[in-house]
Amino acid sequence: MFLTNWLPAPLERARLTVDDIRSFNPNIIIARGTGTGVRGPDRDKGGFDAATYLSRGGVSYTMTPFGTETPAVQGPGFGDLQGGITLAGGVCAALFHRERGGEPSIVDSSLLAQAMWTIAPSISVADLFGIDGIPGAPPGLAINPLVNRYKTSDGRWLQLVFLQPDRYWAGFCERIGLPELATDPRFVPSSNLIANAAGACALVGEALAGQDLEHWRKALADEPGVWAALATPKETLNDPQVEPNGYTPSQTSTTRAPSTRSWPHQCNSTKHRRHPRVLPNMDSTPRRSCWSSTSTGTTSRRPKTVARFCRRGNDQSRQAGAAHP
Repeated sequence: MFLTNWLPAPLERARLTVDDIRSFNPNIIIARGTGTGVRGPDRDKGGFDAATYLSRGGVSYTMTPFGTETPAVQGPGFGDLQGGITLAGGVCAALFHRERGGEPSIVDSSLLAQAMWTIAPSISVADLFGIDGIPGAPPGLAINPLVNRYKTSDGRWLQLVFLQPDRYWAGFCERIGLPELATDPRFVPSSNLIANAAGACALVGEALAGQDLEHWRKALADEPGVWAALATPKETLNDPQVEPNGYTPSQTSTTRAPSTRSWPHQCNSTKHRRHPRVLPNMDSTPRRSCWSSTSTGTTSRRPKTVARFCRRGNDQSRQAGAAHP
């Protein structure tokens, strides 16, 4: 397969367009990762995730809490990582399609498309009702007070996701020291809780703000509803679920620090194990030049020659037992 994130013009200059590549390898799968797509008025413009995914794609707008002025920001590679794994999934589907049907595919993905997929519910609402996304409440308020974020006394945050208020309200009130609210007619049943959401949010928020995060970890340890503390990356790395499930691959070499890059999937419940990278021995590995000047009299890269020479070199390397990274 051929994977590229080059813009159309550089691909044409390098003679690596679809037609160029397919002229000497008609069965190759071509995967293209772009900023905004391979068609349209901006096809020749580059893209970065902070601009194309986060900003142009509507992700920042969707993630910014209502009533706040500062737009939501992202960490390094936030959109790139999502776009990459989406493209990898498309490549897997193309490989399966070629194996079953014999026809190669062209797989395209873009940061803009990935952003629209990420905020698909908001995109659908915008399309159906002509509004800028799903309506929300100002910070501190929620339509359902049990699906909300609350601050603790030490400046940490708890995220509650109790989608069935009638099921969880009474037990939660007991655990946070407000048993009287379990039967308060203002908040029972859930229709009343939602109708008086502002008052419920204020009471729950005041209670949770009275203790630190460690206190609430213990108090909510047996809470059947789904909740979590907003964790730092360091805390996530040391989450008790990470190591048993192999979410960070172990390092087999004792001469290098363990890798902390996470893996979003596993096969057959097998933990990933990172092997130390072994570079080929350039003194013994057969090499072929990927440059040709015999036919054109220049030093321009010719796709057909590149494919033949590089493939031949790799075949000989494997026969010689060389290890490739």
